[in-house]
Amino acid sequence: MCAGFREVVRVNDFTLIVREPETPEEHRELMEVERLIWSPDYREVFPYHITIPLLDIGGVVLGVYDANSGKPVGVIVMMPGLREGKPFLYSHMFGLIKEFRGKGVGSKLKEIQRMVALMKGYDLIEWTYDPLLSVNAWFNFVKSGVIARKYKPNYYGVVDFEYNRGIESDRLLAEWHLKSRRVEERMAGRGRHEPIEYFLGRGAEVALTTEPSSSGFRAPREPRLWLSEELIVIEVPNNFVDMQVRGPRLAREWRLRAREALTHYLSRGYVVFEFTRGAKERDRFYYVLWRVDPARILRGDYP
Repeated sequence: MCAGFREVVRVNDFTLIVREPETPEEHRELMEVERLIWSPDYREVFPYHITIPLLDIGGVVLGVYDANSGKPVGVIVMMPGLREGKPFLYSHMFGLIKEFRGKGVGSKLKEIQRMVALMKGYDLIEWTYDPLLSVNAWFNFVKSGVIARKYKPNYYGVVDFEYNRGIESDRLLAEWHLKSRRVEERMAGRGRHEPIEYFLGRGAEVALTTEPSSSGFRAPREPRLWLSEELIVIEVPNNFVDMQVRGPRLAREWRLRAREALTHYLSRGYVVFEFTRGAKERDRFYYVLWRVDPARILRGDYP
């Protein structure tokens, strides 16, 4: 149904063409784009000799091309999956080179990703991401409407990603339920979103908070693992990539503290349903976990 998929995207001053690679050489070009996205010395690329058959057997392989130069500037790769008898697509790669980030292009590509999956008959896309990357968390929860129920410690082992070099590669599994009211509203920019003060006023308890440190970064305190309130709050850093370079010991402490808090509460039936920040302290970011049937979240309920 999606054979030969091609879509023109216009965002601000950019005109991009999103399409399937058409030759082995174009598949190889996408490997080079991966290096441009995830660092020049990135060796663990998704090879062209896998993307070629993946596209042939029903997976999704899309290059994002600058309409002016014709050069690829981004890549989307999704693989068919099956979990408990339910088919879904696993989004293994979704990235843009630096020059195209933060300009609204990512949101447009997310719309295309959703459209392609629905055309193929899927209503669920999953992917993993580093839960300490606040920019990614904001895009996933606030802009796209995912939920998360599974935490994967050191998922890839020691990797050569620029944003995880020298630290264990923990991941949160994002579930993107494409036909849900929650996703439709958030993709349209209509979804309800409240600052952390709202949740604290609703009785939320803070399981992981922070304090200033001599390094200039905020340091995590000991997680509070005995809480049982309906709403649980877990703070995360706003500058984790920078922290890994300038304060690697603190970055490793953050990894362990956040892992401890998230795995504990997710194993007890909580769902990560929101990512937010303070109305006053806007540089402090938080996950909000809700112990509720996920179906209520997906239909748009809010605590």
